[in-house]
Order: sequence, then C-alpha cells, then structure tokens
Amino acid sequence: MSDIIATDSEKLVSNSSVFISLFELEFRDTVYRFHSENTEDDITFDGNTYSVFPMLIEGMEYNSDGAAARPTLSLANVESVLDANRKTELGFPADFKVDDLVGGRITRRQTMEKYTGVGVTAYEFPTDVYVIDRIASKNQMMIQLELASPFDFGGARVPARIVTGRYCPWVYKGYSKSADNVQSACYWK
Repeated sequence: MSDIIATDSEKLVSNSSVFISLFELEFRDTVYRFHSENTEDDITFDGNTYSVFPMLIEGMEYNSDGAAARPTLSLANVESVLDANRKTELGFPADFKVDDLVGGRITRRQTMEKYTGVGVTAYEFPTDVYVIDRIASKNQMMIQLELASPFDFGGARVPARIVTGRYCPWVYKGYSKSADNVQSACYWK
C-alpha cells in the first residue's frame, strides 16, 4: 500500500462512499472486471474498465491463527437472469454455466473514488485474492460462491519424496563424479 493512499484514508471520517471495491474474475484464461458501486456508469481504474454488476463479498477476516477465512461472494444468477445476448455484452461466453467459475480466481481491489478515471494515478489498498472453491447456494436470482485463500491447501498432498539429511537428492539417488552422462546434479567440493 502506498503512503499516499494510507495518508488519505487516515484523513477521512468514516465516509464509505469514497471507497470503491473493484472485482476481477479470472476463468477460462480471461479476466472479467466488475464493480458493484451505486452508479450505472463503468469505472476506469489503472487503465482497465470495470462494468457494473451486482455482487457482494462477505466474511473476509484477517487472523494469524486458526483456519483461514472462507468468505462468500454473492452475485446475480447470470444463467437465469440474463439471456445469451446480455451475457455476451457483459463479456461472459454465451454458453456460460455457473459451474465454470469453480477453480477461478477472484481479486478484490480497493481504492478511493478520486483515484479512478482516465489519466489518474492509480493508488490502491492491498488486494485480496481468493479462489472460488465451491457453489454454496444457487437460486433463480442469486448465486453464492464460497471462496478460499490460494494458500489454503486443505486436502492437498505433497509429492512422495524422501528427505534424507546430509545428502542432496542426486547423491542419494546414486550420482557420482565418474558418471559422464549426468545432465544435472549438485556436486560441491
């Protein structure tokens, strides 16, 4: 976070209308940019245009112990609310299904209103990056997605590799100085 935006935010008196939340949704190798501010206009930030799209992120917590926070992202159900033409206008593929979002990445950027627009220096608070873990609920009007930290490795397994003290893996697997055909190894005198 730059010193300029930190200083500006300290001067403010709890006026939430000055803070802007911008969302970047990455899936299918494409980045979609949205905002849910109280305006019908697109917002330009750091040279990128963020379209209006209703969404709300809740449950973001920062703690140093215990399980990582699993916030939820609520957004309009584009499958049922929007037809194929409107999906395309928003940048979604016409064959978009909500299940495509699982595994995608959502980034929340926060800045102040005065740092948005064309030709304005883009200052922002630290970004929040999450992976869409699962669809928590879905109805005709709304989809609620559960997010996970990219560092949340619940259920992940480390590759089976034996760690042996005093030996590098190549020595452990039989590397010797006399081997002529070895492509790479760690040998130190």
